Formats: sequence, structure tokens, C-alpha cells
Amino acid sequence: MELKPESAKRRLTRTHQIYSIIENFEWPVIAAIHGYCLGGGLELALCCDIRYAEESAKLGFPEVNLSIFPGNGGTQRAPFGMTLGKLKELVYTGALIDAEEASKCGLLEKVVPNGQVISAAMELASRIADRGPLGVATAKKVLNRTRGLPLPAGLDLESDFWSRLTDTKDMKEGALAFLEKRKPNYQGE
Repeated sequence: MELKPESAKRRLTRTHQIYSIIENFEWPVIAAIHGYCLGGGLELALCCDIRYAEESAKLGFPEVNLSIFPGNGGTQRAPFGMTLGKLKELVYTGALIDAEEASKCGLLEKVVPNGQVISAAMELASRIADRGPLGVATAKKVLNRTRGLPLPAGLDLESDFWSRLTDTKDMKEGALAFLEKRKPNYQGE
């Protein structure tokens, strides 16, 4: 298979755009990993907000075995969840790691027994869905947009988004429900 650099760049740029849609989707995206999660699959999982995996899952960046490297964002997204040295070790060797090690180095948020990853991810999704939808969606925007910014710029952006929520019906409903010791009835307004 011969691929010219210009064509490869166009294809990769398109993949980056697709992965960004997932990363910047309005609501949280949870990856439920079962089995092997390698190369582009792991890079896709890194676009998700939260990653759960079954204990038998294997993760890695084996691209160097093909004399390439993770080009779908793995070198850019993974460092936020792990040390640069560990990322380099995985990328340079193409080694596969088990779910427990992936959790320890920050690639996963939770490891669950085999056969339970979908139910664990759905339980988390249900807990998130019970929260104020505007707060959750806005928190995601702030977390994604402030990553890597200097602290003053991040705090400024955070305060802009936070202050906009104070005039919403949901915020008022949340505060009233708290005072009345009842579950809020959010409307997304």
C-alpha cells in the first residue's frame, strides 16, 4: 500500500476532525473497553471524557511495529492522563499493557470485572444524567477549553462560563431543591 505524504496528511486531518467531534460532543462520552484497545482504537478512547475497561482488556500504541507512531491524537491527548515518560515508553516500544497498569498510569478511570463494563458505564451515565444538564455540559466545555492554558486565562474562562449559569432556571431549581431537601427537576433551561 503506497500512500503519498499529501494524501496521508489529508486523511489524518479528516480523522482528527472526526475524533474532535467525539471529544467536543456536548454531553460526556464514556468509553466501555472490552478486549483489545490498540492504536487508533485507544486514540479514539482518549477522545472520550471517561474510560472504563474490563480487567482483561489490553491497551497500547503498537504503531511503531509498522514504523509509524500514534497520529490520531495519541501523542497529544494521552499526556494529560499520564506522565510523559510512561507515554514515551509505550509509544517507543509498542508494548501492550493490561487494564490495571493502564489505570495506574492514568489512561483509565476504572477497571471492572469481565462482563461488567457496559453496566458500569451505564450506571455512571445514569448518575451523570441525574445532574443539572447545563452544569454538566458547561463543565465539559470549560474542562476541554482550559486544558493547557495558563492559570489566569483558565480562571477567566471558567468564571465567564460559571457566571452565565447563574441566570438559568436550572440553577435556580437546583438551589431551591437543595434548600427544600428534594431532588431537583431540571429542564435544561
